[in-house]
Amino acid sequence: MKRVWTLSTQVMENNQSLFTTDYEENKKALDAVSEITSKKLRNQIAGCITKIKNNEQKSLLVNETATVSSIDSETSITDESD
Repeated sequence: MKRVWTLSTQVMENNQSLFTTDYEENKKALDAVSEITSKKLRNQIAGCITKIKNNEQKSLLVNETATVSSIDSETSITDESD
């Protein structure tokens, strides 16, 4: 599995904009940017890329939610002190 994760991160570094959170689209994009003869390896790499993209998206949502909640709490504190 370490080989799959290493290959996934290398492909992602070079072609970040081509990949999304959709597994099927990632398989097609992977075919376009690389020449992987093994279907199983291609699918594993596409799955890892999908997982990485999903985790990135989740962390962005968590950060946005934390930012919004901190702004809301600051606003309520300011309103109470007026």
